[in-house]
Amino acid sequence: MRETIRPQNTSFEDMEVEHDFPVIRRRTMLLNARRIVGPTGEAQLILLAMEDVTGRSPDGRTGDGTRTRNISDPGNPQEQPRGDPQLRADAEEQLARSPGAPQEMQARTPEEIIHELQVHQIELEMQNEELKRVKLALEESRDRYENLYEFAPVGYFSFTRVGRIVEANMTGAALLGVPRAILINRGFGSFVAPENLDRWERHLVSVLQSEVSFGGDYEKQSCELPLRRADGSTLHARLESVRLDPPAGSGAVPVIHTVLSDIAERKRAE
Repeated sequence: MRETIRPQNTSFEDMEVEHDFPVIRRRTMLLNARRIVGPTGEAQLILLAMEDVTGRSPDGRTGDGTRTRNISDPGNPQEQPRGDPQLRADAEEQLARSPGAPQEMQARTPEEIIHELQVHQIELEMQNEELKRVKLALEESRDRYENLYEFAPVGYFSFTRVGRIVEANMTGAALLGVPRAILINRGFGSFVAPENLDRWERHLVSVLQSEVSFGGDYEKQSCELPLRRADGSTLHARLESVRLDPPAGSGAVPVIHTVLSDIAERKRAE
């Protein structure tokens, strides 16, 4: 490459080079270089730009149909690098505040610069693989706990302080005989017989006024209620509820988390 930029030439453009890299294997790189001339007329630095064009067709398209950018043509606004303009401006400003960077680059040979770029590329690829692995692990964990929540043998509900349903699992919706989408924002009192509404309201008040236990959580409150399913049948249920306060300063209001259990078998035994 240094032989290509002879004293009578200051640059070369669109030179394709194939090389076997240690991790990413054989790649085709498009090289563009320019000789930076110092005040005395002597070449102080070779500025090199590399673009991975492996798999690019002759018309400039990659295997997925997108067109690669010709990095030797900065004048075409459609070929400018895409990204966050503010992020690029911040990066350029930070580079301008680093006076030691140009001197450091001048002290390196082109081979050293290429090696540093290759190592940096491999580091980015390794970090990307690690991020993919962590993302997959998080998704698997989320799916596992979601299944435990949705298909638990008891119903899980979250209520506002006035008893409006804000969240319910599939088991809870099945126990009440109502599609879950219809449950959301519906008052739980609509499933309570009029003669038992006072007991339901007293349960809400006891949960909201509960004391903090020794462990730092609010004490659990429980009650038993006969509920009316959507088909008119009766569900004998036990409710165990606890108050959950939002983070301080969030402006949110407390919610009530409730576990609803079917106690019909116990009632029949009694």
